[in-house]
Amino acid sequence: MRAHAPRPGSALCLVLSLALAGCGGEEEAAPVVPAAPPPAPRPPPVDALEEAMRAGEETDAFALTPYETPFRATLAEGDRQTFTSVLRDGFCYKLLAQSGEGVTDLDLFLYDPNGVLIQTDAREGPHPVLGGQRPICPAEPGIHRAEVRMVGGHGAVLAQWYVNMSL
Repeated sequence: MRAHAPRPGSALCLVLSLALAGCGGEEEAAPVVPAAPPPAPRPPPVDALEEAMRAGEETDAFALTPYETPFRATLAEGDRQTFTSVLRDGFCYKLLAQSGEGVTDLDLFLYDPNGVLIQTDAREGPHPVLGGQRPICPAEPGIHRAEVRMVGGHGAVLAQWYVNMSL
């Protein structure tokens, strides 16, 4: 049996033509994408509390960017304080808290713009995290209220929001 050459206009001819067209050995150069500019350097920590917070970023806020000014307070056992932040849609957030010496248990609570409790830290201890077990990714922008509660001990508290992209 003799092999027949494909007839001009046949589908096989078209497939062979396209296959052979890519065999020229010439490759198109990939488009050059400029590298993102490096982030602006952060100022040094202002105290030991902030230094400890930054040390925990490697595990609790890896690849996230600090968002807004940190919340600071000094609380006695049983005290609670709230602060608000505008969380935008299209981003995911984490809230980390760091406490000083003398604090044995600190809790965080997060309320949506309607005042509904949407998340609380799930672990005991002086360094709670919101957004670690379930991401905080608002569907709409809005003012969220975070509450810091001193459950055990007393001392300084620092809470910092982190976001998944540079703003």
